[in-house]
Amino acid sequence: MPIEKFPIHQGGGTIKPHSITVGPAVDNVRYLWVTSDNNKLVQIDRGDPNAQATFTDMIPPLSAGITSDPTGRKVVWFASPANQQTVDPIYEFDVDQLRVINKHNLQDTARAQTLTTVHFKTGEGESAPTKDYILAAEPMFGNVAYVDVGKNGASYFQSLPLDQPGFKTWFWSIAATLDSTQTIVTYWLTGQKHGGDQPRTDNGLYTLTPATDNTWRRITLPNGTAQVPIHIIAGDVTENGERKTCLWISASGKNQILRYDLKNKSWSQSVELTGEPRQLAFGPDGYIWVAGVDKIYRFKKDSNVASVPSPGLEGGEAHAICVDPYSSHVWYTDRKNLGIGRYPIPSGGKSALGKTQLVVQPITSVATADVAEVPLVASFVADGNPTPGIPLTCRIVSEEATFLDGGREHVIPTDVLGQVAFPSVLAGKAEEDVVLEIGWGNHEPPTTVTLRVRNDLEDDQV
Repeated sequence: MPIEKFPIHQGGGTIKPHSITVGPAVDNVRYLWVTSDNNKLVQIDRGDPNAQATFTDMIPPLSAGITSDPTGRKVVWFASPANQQTVDPIYEFDVDQLRVINKHNLQDTARAQTLTTVHFKTGEGESAPTKDYILAAEPMFGNVAYVDVGKNGASYFQSLPLDQPGFKTWFWSIAATLDSTQTIVTYWLTGQKHGGDQPRTDNGLYTLTPATDNTWRRITLPNGTAQVPIHIIAGDVTENGERKTCLWISASGKNQILRYDLKNKSWSQSVELTGEPRQLAFGPDGYIWVAGVDKIYRFKKDSNVASVPSPGLEGGEAHAICVDPYSSHVWYTDRKNLGIGRYPIPSGGKSALGKTQLVVQPITSVATADVAEVPLVASFVADGNPTPGIPLTCRIVSEEATFLDGGREHVIPTDVLGQVAFPSVLAGKAEEDVVLEIGWGNHEPPTTVTLRVRNDLEDDQV
């Protein structure tokens, strides 16, 4: 299963790619979207990667982290760390209209490095309302920048005390975790030493929980202050019958993948790698995939942080990576060779691909013309563990019921818990049994439940 490589050649001049994601479907086609150092956002056909288009209108000089919209809208979000700009470091690009539809500003001169998302509840109970945030690591002021999806403008939480010993750092990457109620969010950021006009002196892992004490804490990496943390992701893992939340971090200085157990506050670490690891992503095979200087790495989520066989890059370098579960590939950007690469996800043996499972159906009946806020919650489980970042297709099969936007199909990636809350369903004016389907594309039969729409719910429940 060799790696395939494709140069980025559209738009005229050199295009140096940065980050990559699979975008929402437009006319049943999902394109790759690639940020760059060259005032260009690149669209690439996944079926024919030599078919490319570039977009320049309102695209900043530098664009970095990119992610698909977490609510199923036809939007990708990307960050800008460009020092030539003064505001608007988080951009919202409509993949259907093919234009920037919003620029979300922070403080003057603020930048944004990497992006991630978090889905959390705003109240108690299975059917409580929820919110989705786009999160960015903002290094200039040292804070967590966020956009409330569907609203205009960005905000930020308490800034890092950059003048205190150990906290003079340059934020690079961000992840989020939830408490057991899914209402309290904790933010985790990698911080690095940094030169230039904004010198910083400290490496470490930094964390903030705004809903509690709102105080920044610093955690030293297992190999001390000389080790440089790079990218970070968060998710749950089950070990010895216990489910726990962990962080996985790529690091240089001593090239390793690190795992931090939040419950035990303990570190695990891989053997030293032959090349520097960079961006990480969860795969539908239950492994963690890593873009590396010399190869694409794969690691188990276990406490040994054990590696499994993976391909070398043969002259290229991988900077950013994304998993394409629709076609069971990983894609990466190669800044050295000004292109992208593709590698198939092996599906045999212990790495058999995961599947969707029903977690709960909190609402089984709804009155006509009413709204079922969270009619079901499902998770994607690979190798026994819920897996973040897997796009699940949510579909309504009915005569009248729709989503709130009038559609009947949304694709939503699993959240940090590996779950998707089925979007709110608007019942029609007639009684019917509505079929709700959720599943991982065409890879598996969907998980299916029935939502009863009735004029009189009391009669329906007898």
